[in-house]
Amino acid sequence: MNIAVSLGLRYYKEILLGLVLVFGVVFVLFFGAVQEQGNTGTRGGGVMPGADGKGGKANVPPVVRQYEGMIREIATKYNLQDYTEFFLAQVMQESGGTDVDIFQSSESIDGNLGNIRSPEHSTEQAMRHWTDVIGKSQAKGLDFWAATQAYNMGPGYLFFLDEIKQKHSEDSAKAFALKHAGGRTSCGWRSPYCYGDYTYLNKILKYFQPATGTTGNSEIGSDRFNKLMSFALQFENYPYQWGGVGDPSFDCSGLWMMAFRQVGITLPRTAGEQYKATQRVSKEQLQPGDLVFFTGTSDHAYISHVGLYVGNGRMFDSNSRGIGYTDLNKAYWDSKIAGYGRVGG
Repeated sequence: MNIAVSLGLRYYKEILLGLVLVFGVVFVLFFGAVQEQGNTGTRGGGVMPGADGKGGKANVPPVVRQYEGMIREIATKYNLQDYTEFFLAQVMQESGGTDVDIFQSSESIDGNLGNIRSPEHSTEQAMRHWTDVIGKSQAKGLDFWAATQAYNMGPGYLFFLDEIKQKHSEDSAKAFALKHAGGRTSCGWRSPYCYGDYTYLNKILKYFQPATGTTGNSEIGSDRFNKLMSFALQFENYPYQWGGVGDPSFDCSGLWMMAFRQVGITLPRTAGEQYKATQRVSKEQLQPGDLVFFTGTSDHAYISHVGLYVGNGRMFDSNSRGIGYTDLNKAYWDSKIAGYGRVGG
């Protein structure tokens, strides 16, 4: 028998063990290198990359909009004036503009209610609190959305995110709430997350459209999406005009035919034709800049209405109430969605 074969048979266990050890070392070194490359300066999770609370547009009623000038003036003292529209959306969520403490900022003073004397006082205290959480968020390499959730949950939320190496997400907020609930597990709709409001950011975003939203894989892209919205927002609160293409107002399809023309894209005239001219996407694939089509809103055609998806479960459209933002989660609209379309070009 060949001597090499003989030795191999005699010491096969030792040889096999050695090969396993060598493979293990190579695997650990390779996997560790990949992990190190993936983790350098990064955090998992998070929402809305590429967007923050600067600029944008708050979709709020006059009772809230009346505070814009005052909020901007006080925010400027803290170099936070670029967030004015976001702050208006926050006021809408916190008080609807109907309480003297418009930001509900009393508790950020000493944990008690009743400390606020006027809307100006409420705003001043809110800006102090914002300065604190934004500064701490930036120091930890976290974004504005994390700071927003920390406005509700306290700066400790930022230290928690830094510890777990995550950006803000609803799951992260839930984990923090569980950790700090002090054993309390029953608190109504929040149960068992009984500390703060883990949905705080999303509630504000219902009333706010970021200036640079996430468009993901949408063929429109953020630059084109912003140009579309810049055109459409000129006509916000204009009345619906059947057959209108800007003379002076629009119907649903006329608005988007003319808006897409501003970015060099030709869309057909009617909602039905636009439906046929766009690529079908699922609700899960829906991105800002996609079109949302409806049936049953009138009897003139099967595809009877169209709007532009803007993110956060909302569209911008021209309907019987005029031109503006519409909540797609409302039963009327949700029940009539016929499909979603992505515009090429």
